[in-house]
Amino acid sequence: GLASIAEFFTEGLKPIATGYIRGVSTAWNGPRERTGNPLSSFSDDSMAAQQGAWDIARSHEAVVILLLSAIVAYLTRGRGNARMLASEMRGSQRGAKLGQWMLK
Repeated sequence: GLASIAEFFTEGLKPIATGYIRGVSTAWNGPRERTGNPLSSFSDDSMAAQQGAWDIARSHEAVVILLLSAIVAYLTRGRGNARMLASEMRGSQRGAKLGQWMLK
């Protein structure tokens, strides 16, 4: 039922969180300290920000896919009604736009 879908969603968040952490860490740690050169102590990794942004974007994509997969799983298991779910989502602050989209 709904508990198994919540478990599915929670398990899916673990690798997504890892992706966010990796992306932020990569972008944040891009400049690396050079050793042995007193005039220029930092080296800039020009790809760090791009790679970090890529990891964060992929994590955003994975969240949307996971959310939609959970909604589909809920509806296809015969437990839910799409119209009822959409109207409940429209009533919430965060799900209002998604609920309107589902009703269309």
